[in-house]
Amino acid sequence: MLLVSVFGILIGTAFLFIKEPRRLRALISRRVTGNNGCASAMRYVDLSHLLEDGMKTSPGLPNPKIGALLDHKGSRFRHSGKAEFYLGKVEMACNSGAYLNSPFRRYPDRPDLSQISLETVAGLPRMVSDGRVMPNRSVTIKCGKEEIHGRGVPIRTGWDQRWGADGYRELGPYLSDESLQMLIHSKAKLVGVDFSNVDDTVDSSRPVHTRLLASDSTLFHQES
Repeated sequence: MLLVSVFGILIGTAFLFIKEPRRLRALISRRVTGNNGCASAMRYVDLSHLLEDGMKTSPGLPNPKIGALLDHKGSRFRHSGKAEFYLGKVEMACNSGAYLNSPFRRYPDRPDLSQISLETVAGLPRMVSDGRVMPNRSVTIKCGKEEIHGRGVPIRTGWDQRWGADGYRELGPYLSDESLQMLIHSKAKLVGVDFSNVDDTVDSSRPVHTRLLASDSTLFHQES
């Protein structure tokens, strides 16, 4: 189980022990605080989308291969017929499904995920921003600089409702220059979107990735 906390939400993808061997899903949990301010039982909020064997993800990238390296029946000979185990196998691009972008994704000499401390992505105060998709597909956010300073900022547009359909891969939303400037100048710690790319994919220079990851913010994509 790989675990990471995003916006105070714990994400874990069970790569090995999944009941449906051709599918993957992230498990996401959030600690609920009671009226007395004390943390109570964990509540699970699923923000992920199902990844299936062979499904289309990003154009130009190979489709995920999800299956068994060794299934229950095939494993019995290893245990003299006394036990059986399932060993899963996953082959896919790392930006399939929900994922974090580290500065290394854009800059080869900057920190990768193994070098980012949990404190920079775990337990952050967060400010959910409803993004407005303009006619040119750019997304604007209306937040005060003080509101998002040092916070995780998930940007919600509703584009994720298209996941699994051809419409999701259409030219989609991207962060406007105005929104980018706001996020950088307010020193947002973590920026998340519910669409496939923070950049306009028509622009091969990828200015949002370039500038946001240079500012040491971490990017969270719900899907890609």
